[in-house]
Amino acid sequence: MGRQRAVVALFIIALLALPAIAGAQSEAAVTGTVIYLERILPPPTAKVNVQLQEVSRADAPATVLAEQSIDTAGKGPPYAFSLSYDPAQIVDRGRYIVRAEIRDGEQLLFTTTTSYPVITQGNPTSDVEVRVERVGGDGSTTTGGATTLPAPTNPATLPATGGSDNAAPMLLLAALALAGGLAIRRAARLV
Repeated sequence: MGRQRAVVALFIIALLALPAIAGAQSEAAVTGTVIYLERILPPPTAKVNVQLQEVSRADAPATVLAEQSIDTAGKGPPYAFSLSYDPAQIVDRGRYIVRAEIRDGEQLLFTTTTSYPVITQGNPTSDVEVRVERVGGDGSTTTGGATTLPAPTNPATLPATGGSDNAAPMLLLAALALAGGLAIRRAARLV
């Protein structure tokens, strides 16, 4: 009877300890900094937005798992971030990235143009350095030795992605390249 009570007591203690153990593992974080190489200051009202995204499916939009907004207060980089996420949402074969942008209100100033993989497949969860690239033309101003970045207009598309007005010439070029390739192949068979 005493042995049975001891087993029941251990079982109850284990049940009481489960929430504490689960709580300790219910959150993890990706940490790092956002930088840019231009020697300019953002406007004092600019904000850095950093997201942890799940991008495993090419045919689906990214799923945001965590997000942090950082006030620049007109100061330059680096901007430290910590994105807390639930490890239960992570799949070993999944693909996860950190994405960042700097905006002044609705105006996009900087954005990531490179993928920064994290968490799975041997990728880091700490000391992640995310580099953002400047968007738009130069219209910066210098005041008291410090260069301040103006807020450029939002582009219709990201750099190097083109726009809908480029579709027809690109399709024509692709068709000509295909026809030329077929003609060369046919000529090679005749020889």
